[in-house]
Amino acid sequence: MSHGNISLEINNIQESETSPANEASADESAALDAFLAFFKRQERETRAQKVAKALTEDSLQRLADGKKITVYSSRQIAEMAGHQVAPERATGWLAKVWGELESRLEEWEAGVQDTAKQAGLTVYAWPKKTQGAGGAGNSSSFGIVFLPVPETEEAVSSTTPDTIMYARDLRLKPATSG
Repeated sequence: MSHGNISLEINNIQESETSPANEASADESAALDAFLAFFKRQERETRAQKVAKALTEDSLQRLADGKKITVYSSRQIAEMAGHQVAPERATGWLAKVWGELESRLEEWEAGVQDTAKQAGLTVYAWPKKTQGAGGAGNSSSFGIVFLPVPETEEAVSSTTPDTIMYARDLRLKPATSG
């Protein structure tokens, strides 16, 4: 029994403009834009902000290029943030900066959520570290995840380009007596 080549013509097998994958990509792009918009309100750019911004901008570019968002090594993040460090020292450098970023993210989370909510989004972008198992070749990876914007009792009105909106900028920490 022999098999020959059978030519099949399949018409109209294109993804529609509103496929779930395209909608998710659009939501992710908008969430990344909102995350960047939050940082534009900050007075000065710290190393932690540079890292978060570089991670966000690269993820946004990947989506614009039709690629999926990925995770990065500490060496890649140092390069994206414009920090000149030897590859073997990138992990130590990023460990310090990521620690600073995590503490600042606690302060910024409400503001980032508000910014996303005011943009009409249901998700917000958030930097995430995935701890490696340790040892050679088992380094941590860093990326962006999308978390649902929490429901609040406050109504969010739709905005126009000339509307002034406010976002919570930090969480107050109680002072300790000592």
